[in-house]
Amino acid sequence: MILITGASGFIGTSLTRHFHRSGHTLRLTTRDPSALPADYGDVVATPAPEDGPQGWEPLLAGVQHVVHCAGIAHTGGVAKEAYRSAIVDLTTALAQACATNVQGKLVFLSSIRAVTGPVSDHIIGNETSPRPIDEYGRAKLDAEHAIAAIYGEERRYTILRPTLVYGEGARGNLASLLALARLPLPLPLGGLKAKRSLLDIDACARAIEHSLDASQTDGATYVVSDAAPMSTADIVTAFRRGLGRSPGLFALPAPLLAAGLKTAGLGAIWSRLSGSLVADPSALTATGWLPVEDSRPGLERIARNAAAQG
Repeated sequence: MILITGASGFIGTSLTRHFHRSGHTLRLTTRDPSALPADYGDVVATPAPEDGPQGWEPLLAGVQHVVHCAGIAHTGGVAKEAYRSAIVDLTTALAQACATNVQGKLVFLSSIRAVTGPVSDHIIGNETSPRPIDEYGRAKLDAEHAIAAIYGEERRYTILRPTLVYGEGARGNLASLLALARLPLPLPLGGLKAKRSLLDIDACARAIEHSLDASQTDGATYVVSDAAPMSTADIVTAFRRGLGRSPGLFALPAPLLAAGLKTAGLGAIWSRLSGSLVADPSALTATGWLPVEDSRPGLERIARNAAAQG
């Protein structure tokens, strides 16, 4: 049996389907148990962070492995205390319960933001010293440290740091770019050539399953991404190809594009569109996991399905 926390979230939903199709027995936790179909497994409410390890112990009976996806989304306007509670406190309580009640592994889905901000002028790999710049990233890093301290030399855990994950139902920046791509207008994004690493949601599920199965991942932390990064222009082009349209991009001088976004109240988006964030997943691939080599077919499929749904 595998316990999956945060099973109704974007990644948790895909992961649940993945393990369900593989024939695993599942126990699923979510803040809203009614959001999940009962035939996927035993669905229960996620314990509150203040419940401590005692809140998790009854849910671990008969469980061999645990995949921890629950937390709080990286969005603006979230107080530091909320990140600490939903990420650090919840993860610490679960790890303490797992260390004494689960014989198999705990896989923690952290984030590339535990290492860096939204942009980086150098490639992020396993050897990169973590320097998170916001409360979300610091909370993820502190949760990683808590797991390592709790398990110590036992090493029955793996920590994964995914880059931006794409798939059906993706939100945030990718959803915004898809909305732009669907506009019947030329877009001034052709000059945005800075590269960013993405992660296919199915490849993310395979990375988690691989971490459960591969003993060489015990006690390790890995950056996870597709093999080749893409520019913003590449992403919008892939979306438009999925919509059956030509790219329709033209280059606008960067100062003019930045000024236009700032005037529209979208200045914070400019750094994410124009800056690089490239990850190197080679440490995980060296253990036998296979990344997606080309993100474009997956992005085209998302746009094609979105168009079919109206």
